[in-house]
Amino acid sequence: MGIEMKIEPRTISIDGHPIFRYLPFMKKRAVGPFVFLDYLPPSEGPAEGLNVRPHPHIGLSTLSYLFKGQAYHRDSLGNELVLKPGDVNWMTAGRGIVHSERTPDGQAPTERAQHMLQFWVALPKDKEDMAPEFFHHAKSAIPTWTEGDVEVTLIAGEARGRRSPVQVHSKLVFMNLRSAKGGHFEFDSGDQALGLIVLEGRVRVTADQKQETPGHELIIFEPGAQIRLDLEAGAHAVLFGGQPFPEERFIEWNFVSSSKEKIQKAKQDWKDRKFAPVPHETEFIPLPE
Repeated sequence: MGIEMKIEPRTISIDGHPIFRYLPFMKKRAVGPFVFLDYLPPSEGPAEGLNVRPHPHIGLSTLSYLFKGQAYHRDSLGNELVLKPGDVNWMTAGRGIVHSERTPDGQAPTERAQHMLQFWVALPKDKEDMAPEFFHHAKSAIPTWTEGDVEVTLIAGEARGRRSPVQVHSKLVFMNLRSAKGGHFEFDSGDQALGLIVLEGRVRVTADQKQETPGHELIIFEPGAQIRLDLEAGAHAVLFGGQPFPEERFIEWNFVSSSKEKIQKAKQDWKDRKFAPVPHETEFIPLPE
């Protein structure tokens, strides 16, 4: 037990933004229920901002978490709001939802710079067809505490006897870790598979006597790992994961399911414009051929 592997991200471009894509990975399709992870590193100077047109999802929950910038969320349930740093938007697609994410109108180019993470969390098989739902939680509602001179923010799930208000559908955890002057943080992964990404600064990672000092790699820990993180001053990392599902999950485009047939149906439904529309949106992303 300890460190299972390290994953170097692929660098892709979306609307001119360089993105680090960690999951899915050929040799590691998921970390617990987390099946997709994009990281948009901080940009400097004027930026174009986000312009993600309406697109569909099934079988998952999405989490967009901002460290810098703002995003205007719209979805087919009629929700419209501005996501700010530290807030949590948790959108569960279930049998189907459509949403868009854009930079709010009226922002100057110098205000459009983004720094964010986006996760997809697969739903348990018995909840893949649930009704879609969306919850927004302000930064002030998210549990934050300090231990070992590390500021810990419990964005989703449970840890240290605390529970995030975010409504999740399986056993998982997602923590944001920062240390202004340097500190350490220890965590027992228990029955959960966990992953760590260092976003800023340096962190020495120890798991069952094995040590690493990662750059931008995703460190994967095995269930049962005893983890110690030594953060240097100014370091920033995220620790996330959960209990793996017994069934395989398939991913095609924006669709996740334990059933390939459900994915094929969702693709055809999007082609046929059978998904509910997003109010006040006229554009959409077509299904890739």
